[in-house]
Amino acid sequence: LGQSRCPEDPISAPWNGLSTSKTSRMVARRGKGYGKSSRSQQAKNSLTEVPTCFRCGYGWAGHSSGLGPYHKWCLRRWAAGVVVCFTDSETGESCFLFGEEGRLDGGYNVFWGFGELAEEDPHITAAREAWEEALGLFGSQEQIAEQIRGQASLDIQVPLYLMYFEAQDCKRLLEEYAQRRQAWSTAAASLQPLAQPGGRPPGGDIMDAFLAVPASSFLEAACEADGSGVVALSRPSGGHLARALRTSAPSRRKKRASAMPCSNIHPRPPAACLAQLLARPQTEEALRLRSWCMGSGSLAASRMIASAALPGLRPDGRPDGSFLATQAIFSASWTGPWGCSVPVSAEALAEKAAKALHVLSLEDDKDLRQYVAAWASRASESPKLAAIAAAHLAKLAQCMPETSKLLSLELQAKLPQTECRVQASCGESRLAASLCLLSCCCFVAKLTAEGLLAEVQCEESALAAAQKYVTESSRPRWMPAEAASDAARALAESGP
Repeated sequence: LGQSRCPEDPISAPWNGLSTSKTSRMVARRGKGYGKSSRSQQAKNSLTEVPTCFRCGYGWAGHSSGLGPYHKWCLRRWAAGVVVCFTDSETGESCFLFGEEGRLDGGYNVFWGFGELAEEDPHITAAREAWEEALGLFGSQEQIAEQIRGQASLDIQVPLYLMYFEAQDCKRLLEEYAQRRQAWSTAAASLQPLAQPGGRPPGGDIMDAFLAVPASSFLEAACEADGSGVVALSRPSGGHLARALRTSAPSRRKKRASAMPCSNIHPRPPAACLAQLLARPQTEEALRLRSWCMGSGSLAASRMIASAALPGLRPDGRPDGSFLATQAIFSASWTGPWGCSVPVSAEALAEKAAKALHVLSLEDDKDLRQYVAAWASRASESPKLAAIAAAHLAKLAQCMPETSKLLSLELQAKLPQTECRVQASCGESRLAASLCLLSCCCFVAKLTAEGLLAEVQCEESALAAAQKYVTESSRPRWMPAEAASDAARALAESGP
């Protein structure tokens, strides 16, 4: 199926940028303010004496090397995504659909992202990322998951799955995404009270726009760039389709400029992976996609696009409870690219969130349920995060007493599911489920101590099995060293 590419650990270069050891040297050499943004975020916020990992809440030291900036691979076992292609109904051309996003490592990408610790399969991750990044344009998360269920990856290392839509109006696709993005941006702006002062704008990162590229043009550029360049995209001029061309990879010094608006847009690593697997296909799926690009093959068609509701938005266009929680969780844990910034107090954020939730909960408690569920999910990722979430929700319960009841309902459903995962899985999947269960039990213990829970308990045999498995297993690089010992200590302090 073609020449082999050099095997690479998916948690090492070229996916992650700087290694932990190099990051630590930079912080030590240039001081705690190193890496501050143009908004002078770290000048406005307090700085920690000991850098802290945003992902798990533990100290920067004690992590494995090669986790990337802000330890982005911490508590993450894989990254996965979806390659979207369609036939333009106006021109008849076979096309790829990418998202434009200005980042330091490139400007366009497939619909791709990191898996969460509770996700059991890369297909689930890919479906969620495609749903979130396309703002529901490809359908709901469940619909996308059903389309790619059981599908083999295009790449032998990076989980990339295919979604092919037959005849689609290219202009309509681009315009509809632009409309959805405007609605999302308007809703995100209202989250400013929950954002970190002087920090990143609220709402997180989404695609700036969609880019449609003729598949034949992309394949030709990929073959030309193989081993000696990258596939850049030229912006559309007079039409709706961008064009692909082979160009030199930007130097490290020029990466920031490559993320800014310019005539040519360079790929982010997953998009570069797509070009490589088309130039040298190593799977039957990649070979079939290459033939389709050449016009000599066909792909199994997915259902026609049926747009779903925008993720995180209520029918009236305001942020829902999950969107509020996502912003609050980020502000309560973000420590900057080098772990030196101090997050916003979880208790202070609770008071601000309560004001918004009071308004949204006048009709029903749906948004508060979403808010509580998002925090409970975050709490299950590490004992340290469980403590932050418990402090936040305890304060929220003082403003909104119904929080306690909703927490009980959420955990009564979540704990048995996590206990079953521990028993049914093996290897790293069991290790991830065990860490989730230990963190959940720490969360329950903290909430019980605050007087918020009375009837929620962890199943003792499942808890003992999880603790034994975490303690005796070899620690993978995604797992922080303090997580297991901290869970044991927290559970011992909480008593039976």
